[in-house]
Amino acid sequence: MNRATTIPAPRPAPALAAGLAVLALCAPAGAGTPDSLTTMFASDNGQDGNMFNVTAATDIQIVSFDLNVDSGTTTLEVYVCPGGYNGNETNPGAWTLVGSGPATGAGQDLPTPLPFPVDIPVAAGQTMGIYLTTSSGSDFNYTNGSVEGAVAAQNQDLMIDEGRGVQYPFAATYTPRIWNGTIHYFSDTGTPYCSGDGQGGVCPCGNFGQADAGCLNSTGAGAQLVGEGSASVAADTLFFRATQLPPGRFAMMVAGTADANGGLGLPFGDGMMCTSGSTVSFGVKLSNAAGEAAFGPGLGGLGGFQPGTSRYFQVIYRDPSSMSPCGLRFNSTNGVRVDLQS
Repeated sequence: MNRATTIPAPRPAPALAAGLAVLALCAPAGAGTPDSLTTMFASDNGQDGNMFNVTAATDIQIVSFDLNVDSGTTTLEVYVCPGGYNGNETNPGAWTLVGSGPATGAGQDLPTPLPFPVDIPVAAGQTMGIYLTTSSGSDFNYTNGSVEGAVAAQNQDLMIDEGRGVQYPFAATYTPRIWNGTIHYFSDTGTPYCSGDGQGGVCPCGNFGQADAGCLNSTGAGAQLVGEGSASVAADTLFFRATQLPPGRFAMMVAGTADANGGLGLPFGDGMMCTSGSTVSFGVKLSNAAGEAAFGPGLGGLGGFQPGTSRYFQVIYRDPSSMSPCGLRFNSTNGVRVDLQS
């Protein structure tokens, strides 16, 4: 049954470090920046589980949760429903089980890290329904809300809505309820543009790659550039990782004050030039055996970064193989726009 308790004194929200042990184990290959978002750990009610929606502002990958679970042994289950839970509260066919396993609850208003990894990608602009529940033993502790669908917590990457308490499994629901817990996730920094997938600019000889990557190179893929770290100029932790490059080839990262051709890019070697305006170079690297090269951190001084401005990054690289698609023997990644912060 839906229970009520005396509201306890609020406890400090758990820090990211509370889930680092699990987070480190389940970090996906090529993951971006680790981060987290907490609603609260100050419950006044509870039930077998919670349903709520998360909406991503940037591409994220959820890898773990901290939960507010009663003390004792229980079994936890994690389900997802693309598009959100609304209208699917009692429809198990709309949900996918992404993880389950035994756990020992830390007790009311204390974080219980999820004891198994999950991998839940949520694309920028996408809403994902999350259903966290116990199938036996302890209850989830949550907080009575104000309006279902109202924002319970939000940061620059994602938003968590007020949702519902749910009897196990997919049974009676109670609304509005605020899930108590922390979402641990990885995110990319910046916005990819100027892809060589044929949706915008045209690759020079029809050598189209995939979304969020450059035109096709001799590896059979388009090289991809991803930003990681913080967009804060003061922190100066921004760095970039280029992948799917030809191994053992020179690669140079550049940044401009504008995009090229409205972000569509212009033909340039076997690829496209995505940057324009005042441009600086961040040096030359040799791609490793896996076809990867990294640039940064510590780019701010060389790049003359200023808060409140945008920079447009790209890597240009040699592809001297006889299999260079257009025979021009150099190519480029997609571009990444970063809006710099203080």
